[in-house]
Amino acid sequence: MTRTVQDNRDIVPDLIVIVYPDYAPHLKRTSQIAPVWIVSTEANTEACERLWKINPHADHREKGGITSYNVRDSEDRMRSLLEIIPELETHHGRNPSWRILLSVWIYS
Repeated sequence: MTRTVQDNRDIVPDLIVIVYPDYAPHLKRTSQIAPVWIVSTEANTEACERLWKINPHADHREKGGITSYNVRDSEDRMRSLLEIIPELETHHGRNPSWRILLSVWIYS
């Protein structure tokens, strides 16, 4: 189980979507919580490839599974998220009970 800092409620997501372009240092730890879809950038892709080699998963829908996805502009995080939703539904099914933990980090 994981804990949120904000309210200390238990959250176990079915899927984690990461739109942050430089999330690579945290990817291994995050993938141990739930399957991860991460925006493809140079740093994130290198981390994905390293983790795929040391811990391969036949099914990307299981905990530890990592999927890297391409977008037009990795810095446009909201568009990245909106564009990937149909693909998530294709691969993970349309599930109204999803509890998706979104890693959306925006710095000003």
